[in-house]
Amino acid sequence: MNKFKKVLALLVIATLTVGAVTGCGSEDATAVSKSSAATEHASEGKNVRVSYWAYNIQGTLFQAAQEFGIWDEVIGKLGDDVNIELIPFENGPVANEAITAGELDIELSLGDQPFITGNANGVDTSILATTMKQEKSYITVVAADSDINSPADLKGKNIGVGIGTFSHKSFIGILDDNGIDVSEVSFTNLGDAAYGEALTAIGSGELDAYFGPWSSLAQALEEGTVKQIGDGTGHPLTTYFVAKNEFINDNPEITEALVETLYKTVDYINNNKEEAVAFFSKQLDWDEEIVSQLLDKVEVVVDLTDEDITSITETQKFLLDQEILDEEVEDLIEKHTNSTFINEVKK
Repeated sequence: MNKFKKVLALLVIATLTVGAVTGCGSEDATAVSKSSAATEHASEGKNVRVSYWAYNIQGTLFQAAQEFGIWDEVIGKLGDDVNIELIPFENGPVANEAITAGELDIELSLGDQPFITGNANGVDTSILATTMKQEKSYITVVAADSDINSPADLKGKNIGVGIGTFSHKSFIGILDDNGIDVSEVSFTNLGDAAYGEALTAIGSGELDAYFGPWSSLAQALEEGTVKQIGDGTGHPLTTYFVAKNEFINDNPEITEALVETLYKTVDYINNNKEEAVAFFSKQLDWDEEIVSQLLDKVEVVVDLTDEDITSITETQKFLLDQEILDEEVEDLIEKHTNSTFINEVKK
């Protein structure tokens, strides 16, 4: 087992513990979301468990659907016996563990790396559509007075990033562009939600750099406590709407309704920016200017194109080249991508 895989194995054990607190067992952390017509006796009908991230735009698209009336319009048609539960998770690897444990059916906005590594470990899910594409909205920051001025200066440094997530994959690509092997740096597992901890560690000197979302780091940049030395350009960070294959096969009507809800929600967001900014500012407790700038930096899109399929294939090749995967996922595209529903919704 190589060094990365040992770290990842330890991460899985740790994230299982986190998941029990933040994603699965906490009454306070679980949000039940139904159409307004849903029955109070949900246990007698069909319960659908969907993960979401409470800390970003792509992770709260179903909350936006509720705000803009799209949830009731589409999900309400499923009838009283369908109850959809939105459950917050910390990151993709934790959500994958919940899928494996039979505690989750669908993952909203899962990154490409945890999608592929999850299927390599028997999760058996399929991508149904994209949710967001990013590059410039993920940045590398260091202390404002640091002598690190570009990613090329990171050899031998301790870097915070969400290990096992799509940002981890993208950052390895950034290092590779600058002639730095992963064995020449140290990684500290600090995902998107841990940006505050990362900033504190940079300030104390425990951490040299952090790769994370611009939206969470914008205030520190403005205050001058950190400086930006790069972004994700050339190494796309794409998130996907993903479901268990068993769930898709057993529940095609519900699956299509959820894809339709996402599609209509994103269309509304892209055509009503002012309303979208106001909603996400309140939902995420962000300044409206931050939300507005972020929406200009990213592509919020629900689709599954030939270009997306190529990107997934390239990610798998990258993971194999980096020895994060021992072997490719058998029939990755044929068995683990499904454009049927998004194509039907777009008609």
